[in-house]
Amino acid sequence: MCLSRRRLLAGLSCLPFAGCDAAEPIETRTPPSPAPRLERPLEAWRQALGPLDDVEPALRSAFTDPREFAPMPPRRPGDWRSVRPEPPQSVAEFLASDPNVRAAPRERLALLPLGRFPFDVVVGTEYVGLVRTPAPADVAALLAAFFATPTDLLPAEPLPDGLPWREVRGHRQHDARALLGAAASRLPPDAYGMLTMVTVDLFALPEQQYAFGWSTFQERLAVVGFARFDPSFFGAPAPPDIAGKVLRRGLRVAVHEVGHLFGLAHCQAFRCVMNGVADLDELDAIPLRLCPLCLRKLHLVTGLDILARDEQLRRAFEALALPEEAHWLAERARRLRYAARTR
Repeated sequence: MCLSRRRLLAGLSCLPFAGCDAAEPIETRTPPSPAPRLERPLEAWRQALGPLDDVEPALRSAFTDPREFAPMPPRRPGDWRSVRPEPPQSVAEFLASDPNVRAAPRERLALLPLGRFPFDVVVGTEYVGLVRTPAPADVAALLAAFFATPTDLLPAEPLPDGLPWREVRGHRQHDARALLGAAASRLPPDAYGMLTMVTVDLFALPEQQYAFGWSTFQERLAVVGFARFDPSFFGAPAPPDIAGKVLRRGLRVAVHEVGHLFGLAHCQAFRCVMNGVADLDELDAIPLRLCPLCLRKLHLVTGLDILARDEQLRRAFEALALPEEAHWLAERARRLRYAARTR
């Protein structure tokens, strides 16, 4: 299957010239010239939001109140915005990109595990590593609540044979694009899109050191690789809360990649789960939530009920023992209800 119209910047990735400390550069490259500042100033985000005529007045504060969201920090060498400068995406530009709208007959998400979960052993020519993952059912439950879209967990299958791979530091990296091509036949006919979960290391572009995930746009396919979320992958000791660390990292990337399936580009207005990420430090810094601008985009292609979605998501966070995110949503719901009563 030819994966046309690739969302080239959709995958979370680390490039050789990004200054990442997780892996040695695959090849030596001349550092690029300083990137132009392409992100919109924070005060311009409201203009990027556009009109809200279709939103009930009592709920408009969900898209207009930025007080609960941290602005993007200044760039640092090696971060995503320095390595892969991109123009920001307004709501109007989002709509002009012709995102897929969730509608019959494609009204569900699918989650396809390839490999062994929640533990797997990855073997290379000079390397054997343990990979821990969240339970696929937990990822499916979080995606269903986050995107207000029913999510079906498909039966786990072995990783397909014959996938292209390369060897890096004694272990194998599989080609994410080829993997999605092989998984495409598993996309159910009623699925808006499908996220594939794998335990192997990934790359998507030849110049990348690695990729945490990769998404397409037209084909409605995405993949997340869990190998690099576990310090054991590098032979490092596991932190005390290894299960929580892997869970948070895995959920952030899974949500990010599915966000791309809904047409959301990398966010440059606020700290947001749709921020571009170049390394684990950046990944650990992003919140598991959408900023007002990105939430509005999701609202436009799903028609989600803000209050119902937030309540379902709060319960999902509580079930996954993520109290910070659950508390944040509870407080946000309280403010939205107060705003509705005082109008």
